[in-house]
Amino acid sequence: GRALDKDFKFQLTEVDEDGNPIADKQPLTATSDHTKNGAFEFTAIDYHKDAQRDDTGYHTYQLTEISQYPGYTLDQTSFKNLLKVYVEDVGDGTLQVSQIKDSGSREVLSSGSEKAQYTYFFGEVKNIYHAAGSITLKGHKTVNGSALAAGEKFDFELKDKNEKVVATAETDANGDFTFQPKTDKDLHYTEKDAGQTFTYTISEKAKAGYTADKKNPTKVEVSVADKGDGTLTVTAKYPDAGAYYDESNKEDPTPLYNNTYAASGSLKLSG
Repeated sequence: GRALDKDFKFQLTEVDEDGNPIADKQPLTATSDHTKNGAFEFTAIDYHKDAQRDDTGYHTYQLTEISQYPGYTLDQTSFKNLLKVYVEDVGDGTLQVSQIKDSGSREVLSSGSEKAQYTYFFGEVKNIYHAAGSITLKGHKTVNGSALAAGEKFDFELKDKNEKVVATAETDANGDFTFQPKTDKDLHYTEKDAGQTFTYTISEKAKAGYTADKKNPTKVEVSVADKGDGTLTVTAKYPDAGAYYDESNKEDPTPLYNNTYAASGSLKLSG
């Protein structure tokens, strides 16, 4: 889900036939290099047969990723099969190392040396990165520059660039309103949205007797940035808002909408 910009740690452990680590075998560790396409390499495994040490026979190794980065799901499929090798003394002072295939057949990896070494490529590790974030859009409503009268309510819609309504809101007793997304995908973003800006429009529904604020509808620009830790920074900017309910809080802006209300009538008297 993102470019490779981190180094990941791996461990190679020799295990018994039940998959349990062998106590006297120290695991090897290696760290990938993101500047080299994530390649990693363990130090060489040496096998000996002499008076002090006899490594002939079967050896089984398990590769494990031990990185701990938030937002990353470690590869669970690439290394289901353990690496199994067989080391044998070929009788001429050298050892031969063979890989044991799933079929039971052997493939020679290294031979012809008193200290046998082999090179084996485990394959590609495919981790999954996911980041998520959302934003809450809100506003404040006044009439003739004053608080709303008791029971007075106003409705708003939030539309995307295709004029689709993605969220709705209704003022509360204080004149505040908060948009409620229509679905769990609206106003929610993933790592695929990082680096993008989404444009929405806030529109107030017409109400008899009221003249809407001149900035109705209002454009909202929502920008998404990936923090690299499984979370997103999602910020809103209102290029057409003009006035804000709290002018001191531009980090979390709340646009101010002021309607005007006027009523007129006539009375005809005769006698």
